Amino acid sequence: MSPLKLPNYIRTHRKRAYLTQSEVAFLLGAKTSAHVCRHERQEQTPNLQTLLAYEILFRTPVRSLYGGVHQDVERKLLQRIR
Repeated sequence: MSPLKLPNYIRTHRKRAYLTQSEVAFLLGAKTSAHVCRHERQEQTPNLQTLLAYEILFRTPVRSLYGGVHQDVERKLLQRIR
């Protein structure tokens, strides 16, 4: 069994890129940094367009950015398949 992952790694990638929440919000076209904050805290799930923007911005696949979510969805799907 693989180790449990965090629900998402948006904050980690943002910090590695030396970007503030406000800078990421601007690049994503958001009006305020509140959206980025909510995404980082898992209080809000970004829409598909925003997920793809994160993927392009951080040059990391969505499945890696949202490792814990991906792991959970995969586990549930495999259970249903069985």
